[in-house]
Amino acid sequence: MSIMSAPLERRPWLRPKYLLFAAIGLMLAYVILHDESFLVHPRDPLWQHYGPFKWWLLPHGIAGACALLLGPMQFSDRLRARFKQLHRVVGRIYVAVCSSQRHLACISSTSRNARAIPDLSVLLQQPTRRCGWLLPGLRWSSFSKEGLRSIANG
Repeated sequence: MSIMSAPLERRPWLRPKYLLFAAIGLMLAYVILHDESFLVHPRDPLWQHYGPFKWWLLPHGIAGACALLLGPMQFSDRLRARFKQLHRVVGRIYVAVCSSQRHLACISSTSRNARAIPDLSVLLQQPTRRCGWLLPGLRWSSFSKEGLRSIANG
């Protein structure tokens, strides 16, 4: 009795997910070059607007970049199966940056100067902007906390 094995399927090197990643990378490069170029040019006039709260934006930007890069890693079955400890550490970092993002976004969008934490009057004057930025932050944090809760419950 001979056992015939099925031939291994060769995957093409150009898979749809690679095209998606390339498209996202091109979009990122376009946005950085055309909209965010002031970040690398300290004499840009746009810094006058961002100047008062630029030190609140720095941790907000770093935490947001970490969350956007680490978030998709949590959905990788291969990563979860092969590197369980890395998956857990990345998940904890992700939850931490999601939690800090909400607060940093609220502070940076309401601060009038770099040393002041916004007072209640500023928060009440602009309810549309508060809801516009606070709701996605609350959703992001609540989904992260729900993930932690489901992990803890098994």
